[in-house]
Amino acid sequence: MNLEQQKIGNEQKVENVLALVSDKWVVEILRALRAGQNRHGAMQRYIPEITKKMLTQTLRRMERNGIITRVDYQEAPPRVEYFITSLGDSLISRLTMMCEWSKANFEAVEQSRDNYDANQTR
Repeated sequence: MNLEQQKIGNEQKVENVLALVSDKWVVEILRALRAGQNRHGAMQRYIPEITKKMLTQTLRRMERNGIITRVDYQEAPPRVEYFITSLGDSLISRLTMMCEWSKANFEAVEQSRDNYDANQTR
């Protein structure tokens, strides 16, 4: 593999992972799990805006990517719980840093937007 192919491969890896973490439902589900809402119904109540279908699809995608794990207790009535994996924990720490950066720099970003918008209307 030449250097250009390696560069494209690395860019695709980054884009792939960024697509996962930029999904608003992934962040909301991680918040729900951190709050102890680890069953499907509890998560749906915690995130009332998410549909049952979207919750299920997002949980499956997160499980497939190793962010969470699904535990089926094989009981009647059925009981399934979701837990954040160590990979998910490492993601949360990075997302937390991004949130802190956002809080610390929000006014500067807003000022830049205002300056840009003011210059565009001239």
